[in-house]
Amino acid sequence: MVLGEVQRLEVYSLVVQVQGLRLNRSELRHTLYAAFSEEADKIIDIQFMSRGCYHVEFASEEAVTKLLAIKEAGVEGAWISFHKWSHNVNVDDILQDQESSMVFTAVFLGLRKEWRNVLPRIGTLLGKVIGMREGQVGGVPAVRLIAPRSVRLPSTITLPNLLMNKSPVVQKIYYQGLPNQCFVCRQFGHLGRDCQKRRPKDEARAPSQPNVNNEGWSTVAAKHVFKPSS
Repeated sequence: MVLGEVQRLEVYSLVVQVQGLRLNRSELRHTLYAAFSEEADKIIDIQFMSRGCYHVEFASEEAVTKLLAIKEAGVEGAWISFHKWSHNVNVDDILQDQESSMVFTAVFLGLRKEWRNVLPRIGTLLGKVIGMREGQVGGVPAVRLIAPRSVRLPSTITLPNLLMNKSPVVQKIYYQGLPNQCFVCRQFGHLGRDCQKRRPKDEARAPSQPNVNNEGWSTVAAKHVFKPSS
């Protein structure tokens, strides 16, 4: 290399989307290293873009290719997905899939000891397991999940008793980190007042306009006045 010549460093980029946790650049590097240590070693820089999306630069094209092939994974309680980078990338397009899913925690208060070893299997009945929270929620067994917003989550689940000649156990489930839930359609992501299924009924209940005569006076129905008996 000629003295004074600057050697160009090849940089390869992708977009990393994180759902379920708010991470700074250092925390994101640590999270990626926990699951993809070989690829994370090639990270040059991380820049925050918007709403859980990061522009990550690598010194290896192979690292980017491997992560794009993985596409998505659950890492330490977060749902991470990898997307192709371009200078005109639109974050809104990337976030479309996120709007249809949610990351939350299911807490199993009072779960029997014999069931704690198979807690991930229990979690699969509610969604896709992306991390364990054993002892991190007030010492109570819990699991981190991702599921569609259209899912209907049960408040209890029936588990077979592993002890001989015992009846099944009804286990209560508590949830943390759920988005708004509609009381009309029971789906997550909006409130009852914004539900599409309720609007026609609201319109039908809209108050009628008072009758107005030619002189501009309104006619109203007489109201019953309560008169106490003498």
